[in-house]
Formats: sequence, C-alpha cells, structure tokens
Amino acid sequence: MLHVDSIIQFIWSMGVTT
Repeated sequence: MLHVDSIIQFIWSMGVTT
C-alpha cells in the first residue's frame, strides 16, 4: 500500500482550493 499521508496531502492540496 502507498503512503496514505502522500495521498491525503495530494487531495488536500487540490481540495484546499475551496
């Protein structure tokens, strides 16, 4: 499994642009 922290940071970076 990949690092979840990396996935969360990726989604957060794209979701932070609210």
